[in-house]
Amino acid sequence: MPTRMGGPHATDDLREGHWTQEWLVTADDPGALAGGGYWYHRRRHAPHAAARDPAFQERLLDALAQATGVVLPMVG
Repeated sequence: MPTRMGGPHATDDLREGHWTQEWLVTADDPGALAGGGYWYHRRRHAPHAAARDPAFQERLLDALAQATGVVLPMVG
């Protein structure tokens, strides 16, 4: 988004930022009714491969716990 945080090289349109979320809440489209997922401009995208890698997730949670002192409980 072209904001102070995104800087001049941010490529998305701030006015369009809410459209996908609004569509997901209001649409009757079967694609919009599917739970979860990563969405961008009304299209479902695959998450980064690391998001599905349990070893990466454990390393991330360990690093976050070391940085914050907060240990999240195990789920499952």
